[in-house]
Amino acid sequence: MPLNVNMSISFYLYMYPLFCLRDQKTLKRDLADHDLAWLPVHSLPGLENIYIRIRNLLRNYHKPVVFMHPEHFAKTGKFWNSRGMEQRMTTGFYLTSLAIELCDQVLLYGFWPFTATADGKPVNYHYFDQMDLSTSTAHNFSTEFEVLLQLHEEGIIHLNIDKCD
Repeated sequence: MPLNVNMSISFYLYMYPLFCLRDQKTLKRDLADHDLAWLPVHSLPGLENIYIRIRNLLRNYHKPVVFMHPEHFAKTGKFWNSRGMEQRMTTGFYLTSLAIELCDQVLLYGFWPFTATADGKPVNYHYFDQMDLSTSTAHNFSTEFEVLLQLHEEGIIHLNIDKCD
């Protein structure tokens, strides 16, 4: 399974651009449980040098590094924009789109657009921090969830919103 090293994860977990030795050691520890590292290089200007630095660090740990093609990300975003998703898609939604293209079966867990679970427990923006889901302006979680529900109803994906066993 790949380790996703997107910008949010790089910032919150490893304090990008990973100048601190402590953060580099944390990345190395986390990478030990994964077969490769996946870098979602978005087509946002100015991030290239950060991703190159991360790639160079990952190569030192002797793990394969896979880059997302920024043009594919941009075209996938345009595809979903033309279908009503006006805000930038999340990395998770992009990976779901990629899985639909590549896999015979897509099973999803952990997509939930609400600030609380069905039994009232708070839901964080990311699984690795305490940021409030309602503070995000970059993504529209409700719209993404509606699309995922539609794909689920059409049998294209299987969306599990229950607790994982």
